[in-house]
Amino acid sequence: MALSAKNKTTFVDGTLPRPIASNSLFLSWTRCNNMVMTSFSIEITQSIMFHDHASDMWTDLSKLFNQRNGPRVFQLKTHLHALQQGDHSVNNYFTKIKTLWDELKEFQPTTFCTCGALKSIHEFYNQDEVHQFMTSLNESYNSVRAQILLLDPLPPISKVCSMIVQGERQRTLGSSIPPLASVVQPHPNPNSQNN
Repeated sequence: MALSAKNKTTFVDGTLPRPIASNSLFLSWTRCNNMVMTSFSIEITQSIMFHDHASDMWTDLSKLFNQRNGPRVFQLKTHLHALQQGDHSVNNYFTKIKTLWDELKEFQPTTFCTCGALKSIHEFYNQDEVHQFMTSLNESYNSVRAQILLLDPLPPISKVCSMIVQGERQRTLGSSIPPLASVVQPHPNPNSQNN
């Protein structure tokens, strides 16, 4: 994303080859190429600093760090299975689980369909995400969780998260309001006489 924002992806994918030294663009190309090559962390750069082109560096990094799908998918699913809300807020917990879901989706095959079956697949994945999300919530959300599970069909995961956050706010608000008896103290009647 950073390279794309700076219009430098052509340096890493090799679609902008280095011009010959006599070309007027040679110095500009070299400066941009060097800028891309120095955008990596020092630890990574030390292992690939012998390259002259960002595209060669990128190819080397791809070979070095690109994991096979199987182990990474297993690792992501293990993290998902072990993830619990714990001391995290609902928003923080949702961000963590959504990050794992998004990365896992990168390994799923791209499917194109005109028959309408894709909608059913998306609904199934949504239900699965809703169940995963709510399973790992703290027990204090049991009542709102039960209400959501009664809905048919289940709302989208973003709506479910919003409902849980709303429940969290109501619970927090309820615990911060002192009981009515401690707020309203009876005023002594000025007309009453002390005995």
